[in-house]
Amino acid sequence: VLPLSDLATYLFKELHADQLFLFSKSDESEIFTDQQQPNDLNWENLNQNFKEKQIPDEFQDFNHPIQLTTARDFNQLPDLDHSISINTHKNQ
Repeated sequence: VLPLSDLATYLFKELHADQLFLFSKSDESEIFTDQQQPNDLNWENLNQNFKEKQIPDEFQDFNHPIQLTTARDFNQLPDLDHSISINTHKNQ
């Protein structure tokens, strides 16, 4: 059985996609309208509480750049105002 995170990574590379989107666990999440929440985060120093509440379980140990959004806000593309970038460590 291929883990979902591995499948997502494989398809991302094979399709030469520009971005990989993940839907937040919380569809009605306010993280995207919270002015105190940064729009750019890093996997390396991501708050554990944030991970548990927002990142799908299959991607808890993921370490590739993503855009985190909700299923409701995904239809706003290409406007990324309602998404959060989570990046990898700069040396990777």
